[in-house]
Amino acid sequence: MDDAKSDDVLVSVIVPVYNVAKYLGRCLDSLLAQTHGNCEFIVIDDGSTDESARICDHYAAQDGRVRVVHKQNGGLSSARNAGLDIARGSYYAFVDSDDYVESKYVENMLRAILESEAELAMCSVVCEDGEGHPVALPFFVALDDCVHRRYDCMAMSCDNTAMIVAWNKLYRANLWSSLRFPEGEIHEDELVFHHVLKQCKSVAFVSDGLYHYVSNDKSIMHADYSSRNLSRITALSERIAVLRDLGYDDLVSTVTDMLIDAYLVQVIRMNYRDASTRRELSSLGKRISRDLGGASSLLTLKQRMNLQGISRCPVLYLDLRRCLNKLRKQ
Repeated sequence: MDDAKSDDVLVSVIVPVYNVAKYLGRCLDSLLAQTHGNCEFIVIDDGSTDESARICDHYAAQDGRVRVVHKQNGGLSSARNAGLDIARGSYYAFVDSDDYVESKYVENMLRAILESEAELAMCSVVCEDGEGHPVALPFFVALDDCVHRRYDCMAMSCDNTAMIVAWNKLYRANLWSSLRFPEGEIHEDELVFHHVLKQCKSVAFVSDGLYHYVSNDKSIMHADYSSRNLSRITALSERIAVLRDLGYDDLVSTVTDMLIDAYLVQVIRMNYRDASTRRELSSLGKRISRDLGGASSLLTLKQRMNLQGISRCPVLYLDLRRCLNKLRKQ
């Protein structure tokens, strides 16, 4: 790799901000300390009501690389999309504003992409609480220093959450030319992951823990269950459709098990007798049936029976599952 050439590459780092005054300074300080000098930091204040907006403006006044956009609150996807719409770099990264990164985050990720000619790079994640203490989150598996094919990444995503989150990654800008995060959803990362990866021939892994994920109990992912949690099931259904388009039929059964488990875990904790929830379950069942259409030969008999219940009679299906679970416990 030509170091002079890599120094010329503009990287756009998009930071969505909403009421994170406690953590925002640490996040922005870590970005301004990047050893790769040619960065723009696009900070999207998504209608914050605390001191976050003032902090954003303070950093912009101190450093010309910081570009701040103040907008009406629209959620995480809306903020990220606003950043994508104005990004000027050849590569994009997303950093959540309560997280932070190591000083060589951009440099090492960019080097990995340029040396391997991959479309995407991702690094290992350091998990901690708001006070900086280590947190054991087993679904974030450490990565190796390697370049993996798209198929391998699709397969590994079944076991490693670090594969599907939007952050801890550096993307070629063209991956987002016709792609945006779905707004109003709470599993937005999982809903776009397969669409990003579908465009990649290979992905460069960086073993270093360059991204610090701060576990926040007040985050939306820790909120009470509602019909919005159905978006994870939608994401898995869409992923199955993408796998079939790519010819990765051997992965369909694995993701189908994930879909069935997600359905049981997330839906059974909701009030699925509520009329509006029943309508959403019916609509979701039709989507699943469509996305898995023609895939029955790839599934086990048990999977096919579960999917028939989900798609045709979701409320009856859930009642039967509850009864079976009670019988097993007796």
